[in-house]
Amino acid sequence: MLGLLLVAAATGLGALVNPYIHPANLIVIFLLSVVLAAVYLGRGPSIMVSILGVVAFDYFFVPPRLTLAVADTEYLLTFIGLLAVSLVHQPVDCHARGQSEAVQRRRSGNC
Repeated sequence: MLGLLLVAAATGLGALVNPYIHPANLIVIFLLSVVLAAVYLGRGPSIMVSILGVVAFDYFFVPPRLTLAVADTEYLLTFIGLLAVSLVHQPVDCHARGQSEAVQRRRSGNC
């Protein structure tokens, strides 16, 4: 559920800034949602946010809009890049979160 909210928030923010920047640069907003999902929600939600982020980006921002068709094949590289970065980055975020939780457990045990 929170993962869906992250994708919706990224899509909404993207709609706000879309008139001012090139659509390919909007992918950074979706990448941020994937990183947040990885850090705070874990592996499964992170992968879901990554896939839904690509779909939302394609549907709402890539011409022709409101379809899943892609007129410019360069966007396919953008999609693959988002998925690849998020899937590679996600284990690192999950490991960092696990380390942080371990430190918190040690601190609470010592107090």
